[in-house]
Amino acid sequence: MKNVLDEREQQIVSRIEHYGLTALEIGLCIEICVELLRGAGFTAVVGESIVLLLVSAGMMASYLYYGLWDTDAKPSLGGNIRYSILSSICIGLVTGGITHKAWLGVCVAAAVAVVMAGILTVLMKMVEARKRQQADLYESENEEESI
Repeated sequence: MKNVLDEREQQIVSRIEHYGLTALEIGLCIEICVELLRGAGFTAVVGESIVLLLVSAGMMASYLYYGLWDTDAKPSLGGNIRYSILSSICIGLVTGGITHKAWLGVCVAAAVAVVMAGILTVLMKMVEARKRQQADLYESENEEESI
């Protein structure tokens, strides 16, 4: 199928799709949390959880393949820690709310913070390695063309 959009229009479409996908992921997270806090079992949100997991995994794989991190942030250890803490607080609050046990929410939040920071740091290193690989490939192609 032929693309009939010029570069400016393509950038606008990309921005619209980015915001739409972000809204979808945030909406699914909120819906899952609300249902769990209302007392629904995991089976009530398994469909939404699978969609969220597939979309997130696909996005992460694509970003990694192209050596990208995010449209709004550069990869950094500080950013990874901040995002890990924010995510762990949300998950800890939901866990504490569902189980009515604050100590469990705190324990889950701490575990999630450590695991999330580790995963993000590994992904950050993989993106940086992919960027170097792409730069080396680009340089070698340019050297071959100049010969």
